[in-house]
Amino acid sequence: MTNPYESPGCLEAPVVSQGSRSTQRSVFAAALISGLCIYIPILGIRGALVCMFPGIANRSFKLIAKGMGAGLVADFAFNIAWMMLGMIWEPRWSYNRLLASLFPPQHMVVTHCGCIVPNSVQFVLGLAGWCGVMFAIWLYLWPQRFSHEVRLVLLSIGIFAVAVSGVILWVISPMDDWWSHGAQPFGDITSDWYYVILIGAMPASYIVVGTAIYIANSWR
Repeated sequence: MTNPYESPGCLEAPVVSQGSRSTQRSVFAAALISGLCIYIPILGIRGALVCMFPGIANRSFKLIAKGMGAGLVADFAFNIAWMMLGMIWEPRWSYNRLLASLFPPQHMVVTHCGCIVPNSVQFVLGLAGWCGVMFAIWLYLWPQRFSHEVRLVLLSIGIFAVAVSGVILWVISPMDDWWSHGAQPFGDITSDWYYVILIGAMPASYIVVGTAIYIANSWR
C-alpha cells in the first residue's frame, strides 16, 4: 500500500539484487577482456575481439558474433581512413617504436618525411578515435537501447578516458629524439611500474566505459 505521507516525487534508490550484482561482474569482466584485446596487434582481429564486449556482458553468443563482425569491418575502415589522412610518424621527432606498432590505428613510420601533426598528437587522437568507433559499436549493440543524449555522454566519457590513458602512455614512454639514438622501445626504463602502467592503462579506461554503461542501464 502506498504511504499517504510519502512525497509523490520521492525516488527510492534501486535495490541491488544478486542478479544485478552478477550482471555488474559480467560487465566488469567484459570490459577487462576487451581492454586487454587492444594489445593484439593484428588488423581486423583486434577490432573483432574488442567488440565482443556487449555479447560477453550480456552472455549472448549472438551478440558476440554481431560484435566481432562489426568490429572487424570497423577496424579495417578506420585504418584505411586514417592512412588517407596522410598521418606519418617521423622517427626524427619524439618517437617510440612500441607505441607505434602496438596500439591502433596502424601508423606509417617514414624517415625524413615531414608531417605537420606531431607524433604525440597523432598517437592520442588515433587511439581515442579508434576506441571511440569501438565504443559506438558497443552502444549500438547493447540490448537495452539508450537515448541519443545518453549515448553521446557515454561515448564522450569513453573517448576522454582513452585520451587520458594515451597521454599517460606517451608521457611515461622513453622516446628517441633522433633515429640514431636507438633507445626504443625501453631505452632508459628499468622500473617494473612502467610495464604495469603499459599493460593496465587501456583496460582501466575500458572498465570506466563499461561501468558507465552499467550505471546508465541500471538507472534508466
